[in-house]
Amino acid sequence: MKIIYSTSLPLLFTIIIFGLTACAPFKVSPRVEIPVTEIKAVAQTASLELRAQIPNEDEMLQLFDSNLQLAGIIPLRVTLTNRSSQSLSIKNCKLQLLGAKQKQFSAIAAKDVVNRLIKYYGIRVYSYALHEEMTKKFISHSLAIPNNLMPGETVQGLIYFKHIKESLLPTGLHLQLQREKEKIDLPL
Repeated sequence: MKIIYSTSLPLLFTIIIFGLTACAPFKVSPRVEIPVTEIKAVAQTASLELRAQIPNEDEMLQLFDSNLQLAGIIPLRVTLTNRSSQSLSIKNCKLQLLGAKQKQFSAIAAKDVVNRLIKYYGIRVYSYALHEEMTKKFISHSLAIPNNLMPGETVQGLIYFKHIKESLLPTGLHLQLQREKEKIDLPL
């Protein structure tokens, strides 16, 4: 009896083993809330306080194992605090990032940030299950805006905006919040 040896079997075996042992594209750290007072840029109205800062590269590398700014993403750590004695409806509030000459930057969802990072870093092979887990961790860092903000309540998280890849961080940035008849402009 003659045994035919196929050269594709070792290759198939290697692909299966590699696929089973592939890891997540990035190591995302668990969410950590920083003290609100560490966010220095602040603007407020009688009912609402807005704080924001652009996290530095070291913090982004520690949180996401990647440089978001090189991939064309401007991350912003944002806090919203209800300063009034009544519940505030903030579900329809709009956050916009504006640059010099009122140039508006497009907001980007956290899930799309992950895909943009994978594309930027040229990652081709990774475990689907680990990718999903990593995406959930990444999204957990995002700002979740509730329908209502109770008196004294603060929410915190990251929001993301697109900019030109591999360019310097734009200057003259300011975050604008619009809610019903209120408008807050916060220079960064």
